[in-house]
Amino acid sequence: MNVKFAIEALVLAVAALPFGLAANVPPPGVAPQAHRPPIVAGMRYRTILSALPYSDPSQNPTGVLFNAELAALPVFRDCALVNQSSLRRAPKDKPVYRRLEENYMDGAEDPRWRSLDANPKPDMPLFSYMVTKRDATALVGPIDLDHGQYVAWKAAHTNFFSFRMLSEWGVDLTHLRGRASRIADPARRDEFLRRWCGPVADRYVQTALAQRYVERLIDLHYGDRNAFTALRSFFALDHLAAVWGAKAILVETTNTTGPKMDKEYRWSVAGMFTRGASRQFGIPWGWYVAVYFNGPRKDGTWMDNSTPSYTVRSPTKFPEAGISASLFNRVCHYAYLTGAGAVEVESWLSHLLMPDASGRLSLSPRGRLFSAFHDFTRLNPDRGIPYAPVAVLVPFAQGYPATGGRSWSAFKYLPGDYAVDAVFFTLQPGFDRPTALKRGVEANFHNSPYPVMCDVLVPDSPRDPEAFFAALVNYPVAILAGEYRDRSFEPLLKRYEAAGGRLLRVMPEMLPPFEGDLPSEIFSGKRRFPVLESFFAGIRDEFFPVKIEGDVLWGLNKTAGGWWVWCLNNRGVVKFADSFEEIDETCAAKIRIDLGNVAAVRVRELVSGREACASGGGFGWTVPAGGVAVFEIAVNDVARPIGPNGLSNVEKERKE
Repeated sequence: MNVKFAIEALVLAVAALPFGLAANVPPPGVAPQAHRPPIVAGMRYRTILSALPYSDPSQNPTGVLFNAELAALPVFRDCALVNQSSLRRAPKDKPVYRRLEENYMDGAEDPRWRSLDANPKPDMPLFSYMVTKRDATALVGPIDLDHGQYVAWKAAHTNFFSFRMLSEWGVDLTHLRGRASRIADPARRDEFLRRWCGPVADRYVQTALAQRYVERLIDLHYGDRNAFTALRSFFALDHLAAVWGAKAILVETTNTTGPKMDKEYRWSVAGMFTRGASRQFGIPWGWYVAVYFNGPRKDGTWMDNSTPSYTVRSPTKFPEAGISASLFNRVCHYAYLTGAGAVEVESWLSHLLMPDASGRLSLSPRGRLFSAFHDFTRLNPDRGIPYAPVAVLVPFAQGYPATGGRSWSAFKYLPGDYAVDAVFFTLQPGFDRPTALKRGVEANFHNSPYPVMCDVLVPDSPRDPEAFFAALVNYPVAILAGEYRDRSFEPLLKRYEAAGGRLLRVMPEMLPPFEGDLPSEIFSGKRRFPVLESFFAGIRDEFFPVKIEGDVLWGLNKTAGGWWVWCLNNRGVVKFADSFEEIDETCAAKIRIDLGNVAAVRVRELVSGREACASGGGFGWTVPAGGVAVFEIAVNDVARPIGPNGLSNVEKERKE
């Protein structure tokens, strides 16, 4: 028998094995309580906005930037605040500012410092991002901080949650040598080159460098490891930050690849890493939405840093610029539906608000979308447990890029890296991106034959191996891929299988030959992986209690009263870097949801508030081009609390 087909038969046979009678892993259709989004300061979800340039709109209704109508909107009334210091470099004679207020341009008189110190929302978590500590100068020299002031300030601000100690830190790491030129003092610049810019032989040396970087940033923030939040962008470093002490982690998504146009920020894959790290290490996670777009104009010429803006205009900032409003809306909903504890919007002031003829600010079209999204989270706070029965196991030192490909985008592409790409490019296949971009296709999200069903765990974490095992047994299926220098986790995988877990090891024999220009062929969709396609299709059919026929991206959440089934239609939106989106209504997705053995009492689409008529074991719906649909499938009459007037509480608020 051909080796390839022998391996494929073996894989499918393993997938069909029954669970052991004494299995500890959850059976199909059961979402473990450990996967419920954690509670942070009394809530499982918050919208977060940068505190710049207001202190608190609800307390400043006649300010320059806000008026009473804006201040009353729940999106501003309810938001938690991130306070960002002024962009200021340390002076030559010292690498860091000693006192907190010195990180602000005007010191104690700076309005941003006064906003932080005044703590305008003491009932909300408070976050601080000291931009100065990200400067290259701060990475060398002695650290002399006023710890007494910090301890006293923290004691007086009991709602202080964390510093954003790391911001886009993987990108910072890979550009350290280029940052040396920013250091004016020659002696300090030489020290920087010696300390941070030595040769990096492989992914393990790079990971060790990343740990040194994290430790330096913790030291720069008063050594307070209990106030450490990490935001990453291009590289999936969520598990590293969690192991080294992060209190919370965020994924940043953007659409800013280069003019070759062959690589794509793959947002759903990015989310698998962040949510998986959250679940493996028991910390909250969030989604930071950047709206920048590098792409072609309508005339085909290239444009970098296209950014939507109604309040600032420049060659790259204007209302028509940036990612589409549709994609912005979809990513916010996707984050909430997949379990993010927060959604934060970058540069929100410039594109969520717009001035009228008198200069008075109101919500822009994007602002209205975001306000409606926030209202959706407020009116539907019980999103349940996002259902993910599959753990994808990748190496701790992988440094997986948002585009896929080489470890840390720098090191030799090995067979294990090929296996990792094979898994993620089966879940979200590659495509001819240059041609698509020229047609105005943004992508980033894609309709898929597979539901959202995977989290990423790292089996070789330097943390307690028993903690890894405790996280792993919440997944009935696991897939192992990648190059591992240390395989001391193998006994844990045997215990996992003995507990009823199904383990698929992605071996080179299962994949097309390891030859040719592999990353390019994978990015373009020329490489397909039939064994993995069959495997994921089998998991979908067995483990998901409902089925969807139709062209959408979808997932399930287990709620107290039944299920949420949610769908994103990522087709039908045309967007160039210099123009508003155009919606092709002919790309609306007509779907049918088969409820299987789910005995639904009521089905309601929550975005529109409309009832769906379930008959014959299912129901049909049309998801608009670029649209979102969320179906609440109630299996009993207590799915929603009913008020005294016969309306549910949510219906009552919507009606009012």
